[in-house]
Amino acid sequence: MGQEGAVKTVFAIVFLAIMAMASYIFSEYVLAFNVVAFLVWGGYSIQLFKYDREFSFVMLPLIISCYGVFIPNLIFEQFPVFIVELDEVTYATGALTRLIFFQMVFFFVASLTFNRIRVSVSYVPPNLAERGSAIGLAFSVILISFYGFYIYGSPLFQEMLRFEYWGEVVTNPIVRIAHYLLSTCFCLLLYTYNTDRNVSFALILLIVVVTVLGGDKFTPFLFYGQLFVMVYFLQHNIRLHKRILIKIVASTIVFLSCTGALMYYHYTDLINNISVPVEDMLLGRIAQQGQTWWALDKEVKPEFISSHVEEFDDEIDTWFRLNLEKSVMDRVGLYKIMNIISTPDRVERYLFAGIRFTEGYPAIGLYYFGFLGLFLLQIVVGLLYGIWGRAMYYAVMNSDVVLTICLMKIGIFLGEAFGMGNLYGLFNFSTLAYLLVIGFYLLIRNTLKKPLYHNSRIC
Repeated sequence: MGQEGAVKTVFAIVFLAIMAMASYIFSEYVLAFNVVAFLVWGGYSIQLFKYDREFSFVMLPLIISCYGVFIPNLIFEQFPVFIVELDEVTYATGALTRLIFFQMVFFFVASLTFNRIRVSVSYVPPNLAERGSAIGLAFSVILISFYGFYIYGSPLFQEMLRFEYWGEVVTNPIVRIAHYLLSTCFCLLLYTYNTDRNVSFALILLIVVVTVLGGDKFTPFLFYGQLFVMVYFLQHNIRLHKRILIKIVASTIVFLSCTGALMYYHYTDLINNISVPVEDMLLGRIAQQGQTWWALDKEVKPEFISSHVEEFDDEIDTWFRLNLEKSVMDRVGLYKIMNIISTPDRVERYLFAGIRFTEGYPAIGLYYFGFLGLFLLQIVVGLLYGIWGRAMYYAVMNSDVVLTICLMKIGIFLGEAFGMGNLYGLFNFSTLAYLLVIGFYLLIRNTLKKPLYHNSRIC
């Protein structure tokens, strides 16, 4: 973004910090604080796409996720909404202002870290072996998925939530693994699209169909769209201009219309089993994206240094465990937050069914460490994501299938920890395994080819 942009961002963060603290004192102005904070965030994100294109496209899923949380918070603090999972009507607290402040800190640090690692790289198409592996894997996953629907049916036509379907109905582990690999296959097919367009396009469409039949309604399709923008825009060095923005807006409208219709159909199909009007279910689904932070923020009294820091020992005890019993999960991570902001009977039912709220972070950090502690934690998380983002950029530009898969998995672990709020999602043996695979792979690769950071430097 440049030195001038960095200075402006620092001033914006300081300004948000002042408003965040003032919102505790001047409660009558919290709605105005929220609107101003949202406008600051909007201006910052626009500047990112304008002056920090590479970082913006790599971090696109996180940027969109922020909008997915900020907008519901802005709406339901302005206009009271009954949230079923909280059994509460929302009201203005200033939570959005504080949330935007913390997320601005994260993105600023992540951007600085990303741009300090300079890697000279240009687009390299995948070789024949990589293309064949990607297409073969995608074809196999699609076949196995359709076999699963033949055996177990589709939750879309069985008046069933996907959590129930994949948690209780589907018992074949191979079918479950195939479902888990859909997003990976979608990403790999984006690499083969330039060289094997017809085959890749057909398989991408089939993956979308399989995802719909699997009961997913919104999040995976948003993820697919974000992946496409990241890979395609970076590899083709596409710059944002008026024509591109019009296409993006039009595509977004089509996407929201299709997913909205799908959600309406699915929830209407479920109405025989759930005594809640379908419109309320849709509104509740939107509000749920921002409910966790809002609810915990008002439950935890303004504390510069948290009084709950000793409870963090429970989180540490879960790190690098092979299995977590439900009795343990109940007092850590997102389920811990759910116990604070929701009713015990609902949490117990959700825990039994494997259902969770969303966006447990940075709420969990605020609970454990308070205002100052979460500020420092956001700096650490920003550093981690900055390093991961630069590595992902290198993998995308080199069409490196192995490195992309491993980094995607680590990205999932990062999201589980610093998105959902389950820190054990990062501190586990799977993370170590993928890091070892990356290290071993790069060692072999650098031995056979040129070094990873050829003509690169760290500023």
